[in-house]
Amino acid sequence: MNGVKLKKTGNIGLCGLPLKPCVDTPKLSTASKVIVGISLAATLAAIVVAVVILTTRKRLPVPEDGPSVAHLKTPPRDELERGGSEAELISPECPTPPPPDGKRPEQGMKLSFLVENRERFDLNELLKASAEMLGGGVFGSTYKAALGRGRTMAVKRFRHMNDVGREDFHEHMRRLGRLSHRNLLAVVAFHYRKEEKLLVSDFAPNLSLAFHLHGIIAFLSS
Repeated sequence: MNGVKLKKTGNIGLCGLPLKPCVDTPKLSTASKVIVGISLAATLAAIVVAVVILTTRKRLPVPEDGPSVAHLKTPPRDELERGGSEAELISPECPTPPPPDGKRPEQGMKLSFLVENRERFDLNELLKASAEMLGGGVFGSTYKAALGRGRTMAVKRFRHMNDVGREDFHEHMRRLGRLSHRNLLAVVAFHYRKEEKLLVSDFAPNLSLAFHLHGIIAFLSS
């Protein structure tokens, strides 16, 4: 530059003839900045929508027509009194539907047994047995049925499980039948009707379940 010396002090980015050629530094254009901003906003919106959906699903009310325990009715107080009759094992309000052609009525009224090495009895014999109500809960009432010849069974009558299908009920009963524990009563048999279900198990005398689990101390403190 005609002998004039250029001072580079304080001009670090100084370039061009007679100095080193300038190198362009890549910078985000306005369009690129817009694209990045849109991508971030879309990601944030997707996260917010997912959180809202999960929160809404957790707060959905339980259908009233389902077999939920919270929506089951408690049996009337008078049903909890002791001394029920054998007619209460099958409610007169739920008559047996007419059988299909070619079947006798008793064929549609039978017990399904879960324990093989047990003495069998039919549903008609169970219904004719003298029955004593032991108690009741949200699912139904429990009876002590004396079948004769020293045989005594506990019969649980489910009255508020009409929405449970036959296959589902049978599968649950088969699972119960496979349970084995010294503190569990064996589920011997069951009966399925759309209106009512029966679960038959061995009867345990001598006080309550708390007594069998924890002994006389638990019984006296209850």
